[in-house]
Amino acid sequence: NHADKATTVLQYDDEDKCNIILKSDVEAGHPLSLCYGGTTNPSRFLVLYGFVDTNQTEIFSQILVTSPSQKHIDLGYDVTKMVFSTQDGSMDESIFDVTLFSILEQVPDLQTIFHTAHVRGDKDTVSGLRSRYHLEIYLVLKKHVDGKLAEFAKLLQTMDELYTETICQEHPRLPMIYEHNKLLYFTFAKVKSRLDSLIKKEMKRRNDL
Repeated sequence: NHADKATTVLQYDDEDKCNIILKSDVEAGHPLSLCYGGTTNPSRFLVLYGFVDTNQTEIFSQILVTSPSQKHIDLGYDVTKMVFSTQDGSMDESIFDVTLFSILEQVPDLQTIFHTAHVRGDKDTVSGLRSRYHLEIYLVLKKHVDGKLAEFAKLLQTMDELYTETICQEHPRLPMIYEHNKLLYFTFAKVKSRLDSLIKKEMKRRNDL
């Protein structure tokens, strides 16, 4: 079985025989597990292996940079880090920084300052620019999340209308596809709730200035 924290590792000997080595003790009757990789991408599990890992702690935010530059990488851009928590909707810091870098394309001088501060480890400058553009960052991310939520909601509604025992017999993977979309929807809903709260808080802070 698959597990993010696998209990076994595969090793091949000189005769190309596969040995399953326990990484930790496993009680009798409990399943052995391997990590199938790509642990933040539920769509990959569905397409390649035909299952949905509902125990995933993080999933891909679906925020992609087309042809990322070295500057994006300097800011921490890494597809494996661009994730949302399935537990509380929190997100990796790199998402905020990559979003801010995109926003600062309208202010090239500040974009350069932000990138340089990252490279130099100037945390005060980085933090200052983040604080200055908190609201703008949250609004850009909210637009992305709202769009994806609408997409997932439409898919779930369509599947609800079609979902019958007969249809499931004809299309046995349909329940898995349904669970996949539910996982995405509820995770993005948690992110939306968090962003709505952050936007409200930041707008109040600005009004109080």
